[in-house]
Amino acid sequence: MVIDWMREPVFESERDARKRGSLVTPKICNMAALKVEMIIYPAGSMAPNHHHKGGRDTFMYFLSGRGTAWANERPFSVRRGDLIYFPDRERHHLKTADGGEMRFLEF
Repeated sequence: MVIDWMREPVFESERDARKRGSLVTPKICNMAALKVEMIIYPAGSMAPNHHHKGGRDTFMYFLSGRGTAWANERPFSVRRGDLIYFPDRERHHLKTADGGEMRFLEF
């Protein structure tokens, strides 16, 4: 199966200009074990500090751009090619670097 993410719905954040497109979902691939989304942060975007509940460990693979990620209030730099992991219930958020868009896959 080839998935053209440009044909799938892109959801815009209600709080800011971030966008999210689904790549692997039960509806698209008939599987519930894995979910993959492409997340797009325009320059200067920042997500609110949050955590996931109920077995939602999260991996993020950065496709382009750079920025800062926080895990439990500790910042670290991220850029294209990085893979980060947030365990279930770990508080985290991200911010793009000024001057460029950041894209990553979230698993």
